[in-house]
Amino acid sequence: MKLDLFDSYNIRVRLSSSIIIFAPLALTVFLCFDELFTFISSSVLVATLLAFTNCLPIFQRHICQKRVTFKNYAVEFLLPHDNTLNLVTKKRYYNFLVKTNVAFAAFQSPNDSESFRQCCESAVRYLREKTRNSPLVIEENINYGFYKTLVSCKPLGIVSCIVLGLFVAIYSLLYFKNLFLIPMRNYLAFSFNIILLLFWILGIRQSILEDTAKQYAKTLLSAIDSL
Repeated sequence: MKLDLFDSYNIRVRLSSSIIIFAPLALTVFLCFDELFTFISSSVLVATLLAFTNCLPIFQRHICQKRVTFKNYAVEFLLPHDNTLNLVTKKRYYNFLVKTNVAFAAFQSPNDSESFRQCCESAVRYLREKTRNSPLVIEENINYGFYKTLVSCKPLGIVSCIVLGLFVAIYSLLYFKNLFLIPMRNYLAFSFNIILLLFWILGIRQSILEDTAKQYAKTLLSAIDSL
C-alpha cells in the first residue's frame, strides 16, 4: 500500500505552511513558560498542532469560496482574446488538443463564448491529469499551492501574531514587574511574533500569488509539447 501522507506536495504545501501558521503559538509557549518546556509537554503540543494541519485544507477551501477568488490563468491564457501566449504557440496548443480528443473539437474555431471557455477548462483539467509526473509542473504546482495556502490563511496569521505578541508583552510586564527582570527568551518570543507579523503583512500579497499562478499556468501549458 502506497503511503502519500508525507509526499513532497504534502510536506511543502500543507506541512510547511502549517508550521508557519502555528509556529507563533508553539514558540510563545516554549519560550515563555519553563514548566511546559519538557519532552512530554512539548510532544503533546507538537502532536496537537500537527493534528490541526489536517484541518488546514478544509479551512482553506471554505475561506476561498467566501473571501478569496483565484483566477485559473491556464484557462485565461487559452482564450482567443488573451495575448500572454503568442499566436503561433497558442495555435500549436489548439491543434494538439484537437488531435488528442474529439471532445476538444471546439479548438478548431476558438471564440469568446461560454461553451469555448468550458472547453478550455476541460482541457486544463486534462493537462493536470496528464502532467502529474512532470517535475517542472509539479514544482510550480507546489509553489503555487504553498503560497495560495498562506494567502488564504493571512488573516489568521496576522491575528494570531498580534494576539500572541500582546499576550507576551502583557504577561511579561505583569509577572516580572520590571523591564530589566524580563528574561531574554520573553523578548525573543515577542520579537518573533513581530517579525512574523511583518512577514504576513509585507510578504504575503495577492500580486505575488498572481505571479506564481501565472508561472504555474505557463509551465502547465508548455508541458503539452512533452506529452
